[in-house]
Amino acid sequence: MKPTAQWKDKGLQVTQWPTSNGGYSYQISKRYKDKKTEEWKDSKYYYKEDLERLVVLLQQALAQPVTTIDPTDDDIPF
Repeated sequence: MKPTAQWKDKGLQVTQWPTSNGGYSYQISKRYKDKKTEEWKDSKYYYKEDLERLVVLLQQALAQPVTTIDPTDDDIPF
């Protein structure tokens, strides 16, 4: 199953997934580049600034009609 839409901003991402009943569910994720290893890693923790950006991303997800967005349009690997 592939996501039907994604909204991204500075390592934060909201992903829309289709459900088996015809609806959608949403996943929130955060990635960062480890300065020591230069590897991309997932994080479960959010700074206040992250939360402010997440509010905007979630508002965009709620306001935008369901469309397919190219998930490769960002240089942060998800």
